[in-house]
Amino acid sequence: MLTRINKHRDEAGFTLIELLVVVIIIGILAAIAIPVFLSQREGAQTASAESDARNVAIAMETWYTTEGNYPTQAQLNASVTDTTPGAGANASENNFVQVDVAADGKTYVISSCNTSAAEVVWYDSAGGGLTETKPATGLAATACPTTASGDTITLAKAA
Repeated sequence: MLTRINKHRDEAGFTLIELLVVVIIIGILAAIAIPVFLSQREGAQTASAESDARNVAIAMETWYTTEGNYPTQAQLNASVTDTTPGAGANASENNFVQVDVAADGKTYVISSCNTSAAEVVWYDSAGGGLTETKPATGLAATACPTTASGDTITLAKAA
């Protein structure tokens, strides 16, 4: 019987201390990696909102080139209900895009954000593009709504 017990003592294996050290090292690596992953994710969500703002701005400028003026707020509101595929700028998943045209019809402000990220991105046509601060003109959103619009802004000329 003693020979069996002594035989098992000679077998190689990990001690409890060695296993605890490995678990601690894995915990430290996870504590470093998780915040980095989350910051990358928020950056990607903000980049998606910036891309949507640029796409809508391109659609607005295309309208201006074709029509000689920017669409009125009424035309924009009507175009959101048109879901013709490929007819305009689509908001990405979980993104909210709002376009506010000035009363004189010469400038516009686009606010865009991802509902999972806290940052709102503004595109000011008078300022020449994306801006990190809310433009003084326009009615652009100051905070991202809790749900995305999911709208298609088609900017198709009404017949």
